[in-house]
Formats: sequence, structure tokens, C-alpha cells
Amino acid sequence: SMRSGELKEKLAYIEVHLQGVHYLVAVIDVDDHGELEKFYPESESELLYFAVFNISEEIITKYNGGVVFQNNNEKTIVILSGNHIETLYDNALNMLEEISSSVKSHLKFTVSVGVGEVCTGMDKIHVSHKRAASALDYRFLLGKNRVISINDIEGNINTRVPYDKTWERKLVSGIKSGTLQEIELIISQII
Repeated sequence: SMRSGELKEKLAYIEVHLQGVHYLVAVIDVDDHGELEKFYPESESELLYFAVFNISEEIITKYNGGVVFQNNNEKTIVILSGNHIETLYDNALNMLEEISSSVKSHLKFTVSVGVGEVCTGMDKIHVSHKRAASALDYRFLLGKNRVISINDIEGNINTRVPYDKTWERKLVSGIKSGTLQEIELIISQII
């Protein structure tokens, strides 16, 4: 697992190399850990997690986009930076889609990517990370092998969500946290 010293080094690296004001965190996770462990001995599944990290780092480096590291050797964490919120967000989605399809074509298995929202200042990186991790929780609902942005599901805290997304959001958060009655109520409102 990653030592906190390593994380501090990474953050120092980010400060030097990523001059943007805004940050965005994404979490990349193998879809079927169970399958990997069934078909590969443990040492090899670690190599596969590393391969995901490797592909991610290659693509992010190609675009000079940010910093990539492994979290507990399983998940790959990407921290991107930029000076313009919309550009950072759009570029992030493009890079992450590229990582996702590259993993699928090279490694033959799939990953899902949780995308946090853009935050301002390094001290807020943990918030974007938390939101990216939350986005991954929706995988069971939305299906595997996709890039899931928390903004699309729960809406950006700072912006109004388009009307048609509102019921969808209620439904999803109902399913995630709510009682059967709540979910039924929301579904009856949609229908």
C-alpha cells in the first residue's frame, strides 16, 4: 500500500508540475476483482492492477495532464489540473475514456472510472477524490465498463441540474440510501 510519505511526495510533485488553479480526481477500478483472482494467481492480479496504472500513466503523460498513482495496489488514482474549469473537465473525460478503451483493448478486461468534480485549490483535492469514489458506487446501477461522472448523477454542487436529470438523481440516491417506500414513491412520480 502507499505510504503517506509517498503521497506527500506525489502532492509536492503535483504542486511543482501542475500549475493549474483547479483540480479534478478520478478513481479507476477493475470491474471484476473476483474474476481476476479466479483466473490468475494473486501475484498476477497485482501485475494486472499495475498494468492498468501503467496504461493510465502513459495516456495522462502523453497529454501532460496530471499525476497518476496506485492506491493500495488495486485502484489507480488520477489527479488532473488546469486553469479553466470546463476545459479541465472536458479534457479529463476524454483522457479517461481513452484509458478505459485502451485497457479493454490491451488487457481484455474492463475498468470503471469514477470522476469527481472540479475543485479549486490543492486543499480540496480530498473532496474531489471522495466524490470520485462515490461515483464508482453507481456502477452496480449503471453497469460496468464506463466513465461515471458524479456531476452527471448527483449534479454539481455549484450548478443547477437540468430538469430531466432531477428525477433520475432522486431515484439513484433513493436506491443508494433509501427505503423501498421512498423508491416506490419516486418511481410512481416518474411514471
